[in-house]
Amino acid sequence: MRTLLHIDASARPGGSDKATFGSHSRRLSARFIERWRQRRPQDRVLYRDVGQNPPRPVTAEWIHVAFTRPEERTLGWRLCFKKAICWWTK
Repeated sequence: MRTLLHIDASARPGGSDKATFGSHSRRLSARFIERWRQRRPQDRVLYRDVGQNPPRPVTAEWIHVAFTRPEERTLGWRLCFKKAICWWTK
């Protein structure tokens, strides 16, 4: 079993086949995934939409926490770090 990461990054919601001003890249990637699943139904597909749900910007505080050893992080830092990466773990 393989895992395929499907990332949509267009700011336009919906595919161009369903919305007047929809995204061509969303339409094409959805078509690719549909065909992939037909040929490899056992595979897992992870979907992320960074166009509609962009990641939080990296801040100086986040960088500081990211480069601090986990055992040296304060509770506040751990919460900041977790909050910043939670968009990806939904």
